[in-house]
Amino acid sequence: LGMHHMDVPRVLSEMRRVLKEGGRLVMACVGAPRLWRSFWGSALLRILLARYRLTHRNARGQAEVEAFPNIRTASEWCTLLWNSGFGEIRMAESSARRPWYPCALLIRAVARRV
Repeated sequence: LGMHHMDVPRVLSEMRRVLKEGGRLVMACVGAPRLWRSFWGSALLRILLARYRLTHRNARGQAEVEAFPNIRTASEWCTLLWNSGFGEIRMAESSARRPWYPCALLIRAVARRV
């Protein structure tokens, strides 16, 4: 659930490198709701992040604020996985308590021939 703190294309590239063709990748990560990609959702997110930044003035708070733009939607994950050499991509998306909260994504993919 911490992939948004990492260089995701680089991590996926390394995961693909160590898997044989047909090897399975299974992971859970934080997912961005589609609302975040809309104009109003993006505006709301900026306001919430500014508030979070003011109330969490420690290293963890700063790390979360910096990582927030790296939280991806399910379709963005599919594109990243495909571009990194994975296929047969399946996702399960949990429902968040609020439409503006991040969700959890369960991802399964298979290393394909590249």
